[in-house]
Amino acid sequence: MNLMIVLAVIAIIILAAQYFSQLRKNRNGNNFVSGGRVFFNWTLVAVLVICVGGDSFW
Repeated sequence: MNLMIVLAVIAIIILAAQYFSQLRKNRNGNNFVSGGRVFFNWTLVAVLVICVGGDSFW
């Protein structure tokens, strides 16, 4: 398998886990999101876009 596809799949899995974790916290009344978590999520989104865009470009 191509490395970019593997990285994109891993990024999707981690983003989904982060989403469900944050959803559970919001339901319990904890609405705080740390800056580090926001940075990590946006970094994963950037990795996902670069991997999918770069893989379709080549």
